[in-house]
Amino acid sequence: VIHTVGPVARGHVGETETKDLTACYQNSLELVKGFGLRSVAFPCISTGIYGFPNEPAANIALETVKSWVKENHDKVGPSWITV
Repeated sequence: VIHTVGPVARGHVGETETKDLTACYQNSLELVKGFGLRSVAFPCISTGIYGFPNEPAANIALETVKSWVKENHDKVGPSWITV
């Protein structure tokens, strides 16, 4: 389990919130790689009490993971990626 604290959005998704949420996923994925983990699952980071709207949060998560995998395909196996 990798735990991360996401940005507080309170319904507002601007450049700062987007960058911060992207960084949460990127940092978590770097830990996956660093520890040689074979799987990872993410909850919808910041969409609860922090008020990040679900749809933009899901889009950020998917785009960040897809981009990260594309850049790191030689360091992680594709078998653990399920989108």
